[in-house]
Amino acid sequence: MKNRPVKYFLSLLLSSMVLIPFAAQAEPQYISSNKAKILKEPDFQAEMVAELVKGDQVKVLDQKGVWLNVSFAQKKGWVSKFLVKETPPNDRITVLPGDTETELKDVRRRASAITTAAAARGLAATARAEAGDVVVNMEGVRYMESFSVTSQELEQFSQPLEGGL
Repeated sequence: MKNRPVKYFLSLLLSSMVLIPFAAQAEPQYISSNKAKILKEPDFQAEMVAELVKGDQVKVLDQKGVWLNVSFAQKKGWVSKFLVKETPPNDRITVLPGDTETELKDVRRRASAITTAAAARGLAATARAEAGDVVVNMEGVRYMESFSVTSQELEQFSQPLEGGL
């Protein structure tokens, strides 16, 4: 009866020794960048072993800082961990609905132009006000925001003045 705890301990130890290598094996991971250089050493100046493309599967062997030691097609090398994901990359490309002529680079350019204009008009003024360069009368702003105009008043406003200027 005294040997029972020892037997449990030994069986637990043996089973863990058998199961740990299986648990330690890394799941496959995938290159998420269009191109990823696999290097001999964890250094951008190191010699290139291969160049993988988006979706290529690798097995992570080790990690050193931001570098992953990977194996692929009977080769080994180092790649930046920022170029590797646990899930296969999504090849979905989206464009604006109804605009078949739009390319993604044009969409980005237009968004940047809008963002720049908004920053120049609104955010820059806000930053100046916060820095104390501009005095803002918040009570006056709230007063102006409280006005509402009916559609009839708007129509009347848009009519030319009688007799001209």
